[in-house]
Amino acid sequence: TSIKIEGMPRNTGMHACGVVICDKPVDDYVPLFKSGDAVVTQYYKGWVEKLGLLKMDFLGLRTLTVITDAVNMIRKMVPDFDIEKIDIDDPATYKMLGEGGTYGVFQCESGGIRALMINMHPHNLEDIIAVIALYRPGPMDFIPAYLENRKHPDKIEYATPELKPILDVTYGTIVYQEQVMQIFRDLAGYSMGASDMVRRAVAKKQADVLEQQRKYFLFGSDGSDGSSPCDGCIKRGISEKAANKIFDDMGTFASYAFNKSHSAAYAYVTFQTAWLRCHYPAEFMAAMMTSVLDNTEKMVPYISECGNLGVEVLPPHVNFSDENFTVTDGKIRFGLLAIKQVSGAFIHEIVKERKENGDYKSFYTFCERVYEKGFNRRSVEQFIKCGALDGLGLNRRQMLLMMDVVVSSLEVDKKKKITGQIGLFDLGSEFAEHLEPAAPDVEEMPEKEKLAAEKETTGIYISGHPMAAYKKMAKAYKCARVDRLLEADPADPSSYRDGAKVSVLVIIATMRKKITKNDTTMAFLQVEDMNGAIEVLVFPKAYDKFGAMLEEDAIILMQARLSVRDDEAPKLLLESVTPAPSLVQFERGVNVPPPAYETVAPVRGNAPNTAPDAAPPEAPAQPAANQTAPARAKPRRLFLRFPSASDRVKASAESRVREFPGATPVCFYFEDTKQYDLKTGVAAEISAPLLENLRRMLGEKNVVLQ
Repeated sequence: TSIKIEGMPRNTGMHACGVVICDKPVDDYVPLFKSGDAVVTQYYKGWVEKLGLLKMDFLGLRTLTVITDAVNMIRKMVPDFDIEKIDIDDPATYKMLGEGGTYGVFQCESGGIRALMINMHPHNLEDIIAVIALYRPGPMDFIPAYLENRKHPDKIEYATPELKPILDVTYGTIVYQEQVMQIFRDLAGYSMGASDMVRRAVAKKQADVLEQQRKYFLFGSDGSDGSSPCDGCIKRGISEKAANKIFDDMGTFASYAFNKSHSAAYAYVTFQTAWLRCHYPAEFMAAMMTSVLDNTEKMVPYISECGNLGVEVLPPHVNFSDENFTVTDGKIRFGLLAIKQVSGAFIHEIVKERKENGDYKSFYTFCERVYEKGFNRRSVEQFIKCGALDGLGLNRRQMLLMMDVVVSSLEVDKKKKITGQIGLFDLGSEFAEHLEPAAPDVEEMPEKEKLAAEKETTGIYISGHPMAAYKKMAKAYKCARVDRLLEADPADPSSYRDGAKVSVLVIIATMRKKITKNDTTMAFLQVEDMNGAIEVLVFPKAYDKFGAMLEEDAIILMQARLSVRDDEAPKLLLESVTPAPSLVQFERGVNVPPPAYETVAPVRGNAPNTAPDAAPPEAPAQPAANQTAPARAKPRRLFLRFPSASDRVKASAESRVREFPGATPVCFYFEDTKQYDLKTGVAAEISAPLLENLRRMLGEKNVVLQ
């Protein structure tokens, strides 16, 4: 016997930045508990507010540090530069945003906002404020109406002329909570405090409170029932019909309205970052990369964007690099702190020693000068592999091979100093140079090995990229860029959608095999192009067919489906693999296979097919329950019926089906349009557990196999 208990707390949560402030110890007012090292109230935020306690949200923005770092670099060239005095009407900045130059710009890096900026062509700060407020779940539904009204302001109709001065700035659309408050004040005579109480009720969708406020909004109140006195719209000359329409519109739009003061503050930061990107791209991108030193996945796209901006990124070097990314002559120098497995304290000593006593002249003297300042063999090897010690007289292979003798020599020298003996190296640098250990006579490591070492130590390729030569091929095959795939967002209709078919030309960085419980083999790949890296799942059937082509460092043309989930990074599900043709073959057009999928980046989303070329005779207009195909019927298909293409349960059902990849096509039917989507690209291995799960999720009559 199972008992289902509803309404009971399942787990506790903690607000990311909410802080309760009291005049006395907090436990005098609310019960507390510990969540890790944090002390948290046992009451949820609504109860805390009702108790009258002050609850503040303290939000830290990495972008503010980025702006500060960029400004400090700019001041080395322009000492009196002040970011607070830049022209907020700068045409060049708005032109850049209107052309889609938003990468790195605060709140505007997603593909959706980039597309919105291109459609909108912002020309002042007010436009950016509106973008920040509109581009979020809920208000996004009103973006088309906003853009249409913005394009044709002469066609905007107001229920009453009194609305025009309030909504004119947002082209007849309620976008901000402040507009809701102003409508109640200007049209119905509410006080500031009363209008704010209505704003809260609207934002929290308190239907009972709103219905009561409708009466006051239309007919006013003398305050005898405890409400705030107001005239009401009718007393101020607005018809009852118009007042009701305005109130209904507020119920639709205002429930998603955003706080304009918040949006304006964010928009100002957005403009500052856009201005810096436009006028000082090197300093801005250097600051951006410094802010993600420990996150290679974010750094790779920024380095790629530097190329788009015409800014060169120079490799790390002990004589030129500082701890963070810096700018020299318009070029960005790689920061030493981005080198993996090297302590920050050791890097600080290296930079300090160089600034105090001059550049390092040779590999041996570098080791000698930092030997007693946190010297670590592993760290020095990391410097060698990434190229930070290039140009000191030896190639990378020579330096790696002579590490043993260098460490031994320095250790002997250290012991002599301790015992008071004078070493020959103390006789002068000119004489000491001749006593440095001799380097082995070997050639530099091959280019492939060199790039692999750079990737190992920094997470990126520095002196080149294995995929650089394949850029033209990827474009010819209309392959998707990995960084664009990683931007996919289930809530963003303008990005790649879940299940999108894509072709990618990539190199396999890592590969991990796994034996499943059914004793089959599957694999997890990490693949990358010049713009980013993404995980690829290779299920057993795909592995059996293409596993022989999958090995680390292999360059492949892959056809896959995109998997996008709210709680995890986008992944690819491999469907087929074609070995990439050699560059010579490609240039000559010899034995070049056609791409299986021609990927086209979405502009306003990839809508599912709603009209098949010809609906198959066996596909019922209203699928019946438990209907199965006759023994000699055409190949089976699984039909799933949804109220509409945007129904939320559709994503869950599609996700469940993808957990059972197979050969049976899965088709969708949408009740609102009475249309099929027969080309979903989803195929499943049909089993009783899958069908039972889907029927439980969608209902018996909405799952048909025939």
